[in-house]
Amino acid sequence: RTAVTRDWMAQEIKATQDAGFWSCKVTEQSTGHVIGLLDVRFATETYLSLLMIHRNHEHKGIGRQVYAALEAYARSHQSDSVRIDVVTGYDTRVLDFWVRNGFQVVEDITLEWNGSTIPAVAMKKSLAMTANGP
Repeated sequence: RTAVTRDWMAQEIKATQDAGFWSCKVTEQSTGHVIGLLDVRFATETYLSLLMIHRNHEHKGIGRQVYAALEAYARSHQSDSVRIDVVTGYDTRVLDFWVRNGFQVVEDITLEWNGSTIPAVAMKKSLAMTANGP
């Protein structure tokens, strides 16, 4: 949390754009202040690399709203699933958030980040339409 600075965000945006991702700032409608960051690459399987909300705005349903908008956009562009890799052993609320939003763990993985190897899980959610809706 302390490592997330404006410089870090600028570096994150540049690195993910270089890797073919869209970086989107999450802004507070009433003030226009940046309160989060989203990195995503849309395809048949959309890959959500990062969804981060500033700690002063956590637990207000903003992450859920941002994810719902992302999912609707992915559906409208023929994505049939969304994948996210979630670091484990960091904050169990993060994994719980994705499970509540319909994701399932598909495999244990490791991530390389800032020179470290970090345990994580790959999670997926199908966006396939059924007779009863999504």
